[in-house]
Amino acid sequence: MSRLDKELACLFGRQVVADCKKLKLEVVALEAGLVAEGARQLIAAGNPKQQQAIVRAMDEETALALCRWIREPNFLTYVQVSR
Repeated sequence: MSRLDKELACLFGRQVVADCKKLKLEVVALEAGLVAEGARQLIAAGNPKQQQAIVRAMDEETALALCRWIREPNFLTYVQVSR
């Protein structure tokens, strides 16, 4: 497991990290706006406990899409191109 995946597992949980790799572009496209908002909230939170609370408050699809985007920042670029 890479360092990034370990950090993501602490934030999202191991299952979300594993499942996010299977997300289809269409699902992420539907969540793109929420992913952007979630990313802003995580950056603003600053500390891990606040970030974990933000992630726990998200619906599952948004958390999966955000996790996927953090793992692969260019992933949403592909979504925008494909629409």
